[in-house]
Amino acid sequence: SRPAWSSDEPTGRFSRHIADADGPVIGVDISSAMLKEAVRKAPSLEHKLLRADLRRLPFANDVFAGALIVHILHLIGDWKLVLQEVRRVLRPGASLFIGSETGRSFPTVLKYLDLAREHGQRRDHIGAGSQEMVFDFLFKQGCHVERIDEGAFRWIASATTSELLASLKMNPYSQLWHLTREEHSSLFTELLSALGNQCADQNETEQAKSEMVLWQVRFPER
Repeated sequence: SRPAWSSDEPTGRFSRHIADADGPVIGVDISSAMLKEAVRKAPSLEHKLLRADLRRLPFANDVFAGALIVHILHLIGDWKLVLQEVRRVLRPGASLFIGSETGRSFPTVLKYLDLAREHGQRRDHIGAGSQEMVFDFLFKQGCHVERIDEGAFRWIASATTSELLASLKMNPYSQLWHLTREEHSSLFTELLSALGNQCADQNETEQAKSEMVLWQVRFPER
């Protein structure tokens, strides 16, 4: 097992490993703050990141040998444009890889989300509502989609209650980003109250099954 949760976990946590491999790698994000944070915590990404809009990539056609998308399509209303842009910049025959991380169902996190649901505070995702929605769109474009991880990326995530609370206090879930600071503060205070005696020992370790699923997308010939 290994830890899979940390409030100090850097953005770019996938691209920084790819960047250490042979060949040129470019990471794209629309947020300059996130890009700076990625470089601060993973210096190997310096000069390999670009601020750009995934819906309008500043690259010529047919230039990349592959692309990886993880945890982003649900945040972009025009997510179909992102997939079309990725296809445009990939070389003929090159693949798009889509990663999806599941799990992290820690008791503290589940309680937090349950409270938000009870108050009617959780909203639908801005972008793609599910992986199935994404695949349905790709199938209609004539794409071949295949799961390729073979269940290899499974682990037991662990985190202390203190680490989980520190992350939740920062309002990390996009379905709750519409809340005002006061509304989220009230939700977090209610969470602390609901946890009761559990908060007395915030060094207690919580565990949850986790898995990374990886899909390979092959586009039809243009």
